[in-house]
Amino acid sequence: MSALVLWSLAAVLTRRRGSRKLLLSFAAGAPFACLVFAACVFVVTSFINLAFLDRDIGIGDTWQCPVPGGYLILMIDETSQGRLSPMGPGGPSIGGVRKLQINGDYIVGGTDTQWFEHLGSNEMNTDSYFLLNAKTGQLITYATFDELTRETGKLGLNVNLERIIDVYLRHRPTIVDHAGAVFAVTPPLLSVLILGGWILRVRRRPVAALANQ
Repeated sequence: MSALVLWSLAAVLTRRRGSRKLLLSFAAGAPFACLVFAACVFVVTSFINLAFLDRDIGIGDTWQCPVPGGYLILMIDETSQGRLSPMGPGGPSIGGVRKLQINGDYIVGGTDTQWFEHLGSNEMNTDSYFLLNAKTGQLITYATFDELTRETGKLGLNVNLERIIDVYLRHRPTIVDHAGAVFAVTPPLLSVLILGGWILRVRRRPVAALANQ
């Protein structure tokens, strides 16, 4: 569609201005070239994110990213709950996590012990809480939020739990994603500028002298 629009625009704006084959070919081909380039950028950034940065590729039904403390958030099929797992050997893995807070060496969270039964329901049930020392791997669970806040208060921690998806969104983007976005949008912008300048140059040709062409 964009190729047709650009070709039509270039054709209308430069009619009766002599030969325009190269200009119209550029107008029609630039969108396809930009699309191929953007696809290549996506493949490269996806490979880097997966292979080196332990992050998902940005599409699909799996979301994962590291968080401070050496742990990894993993969500599959839905973003209302996920798993918190150590990236290295040792350390507990916690499933059914719905709420999280990263506070230095401590990770505080709320879990749904019946998360499997609640899959696909988008319920935000939280019936258990935990305090994880990411440095030592010590995990303490609590039955109520009051118990959690009472114990974390002794450590000087102010509990402010967030949805797991919000924590993920804050830690998922990387400089690779930003660089990929810049690389992907640069060719279309340059193409528009080149095409616009080209059209202006062609339009400067006198119409009357070329009316018979």
